[in-house]
Amino acid sequence: MTAVVAGPARHARVLLEGGQTLMEAVTGAMAGLGWRSATLLILGGPMARAVFHTSVLTPGGPRWIDYGPPREVAAPAWLVMGSATFGEALDGGPALHCHAVLSGPEGVVGGHLAPTTCVLGPEGLVAHATSAAGARFRVVREAASGFDLLTPA
Repeated sequence: MTAVVAGPARHARVLLEGGQTLMEAVTGAMAGLGWRSATLLILGGPMARAVFHTSVLTPGGPRWIDYGPPREVAAPAWLVMGSATFGEALDGGPALHCHAVLSGPEGVVGGHLAPTTCVLGPEGLVAHATSAAGARFRVVREAASGFDLLTPA
């Protein structure tokens, strides 16, 4: 493992704009700060659309585990709390990996959010972002698992 040396931690409280996908809202907030990479603690709030995945075993497949089919929380959906990593995708664009707890009429669920499918409610969400000068997360293909992972670069 390679250690990445970065400057002191910096913190910001950001508004993730309502009516946008989670990816659009986080990308916009990070651009506003001038940050290329960050971790975020996303506080609770309403979701216009909440779609998530959980893990499923895939014996005999290219990987022993993978994302299951998308599941949608019926309205009214609420993001209870989420944790996300933001960085650079393989193609150089933004990448976002987020796990969250969601609630809706059918109860409480959780898993990996679909960042380009989840849409924030009109009020948006508040997040606490943390980064460090010089710190960067970048997606790399991890050979052992076959997954694309956000890792320190």
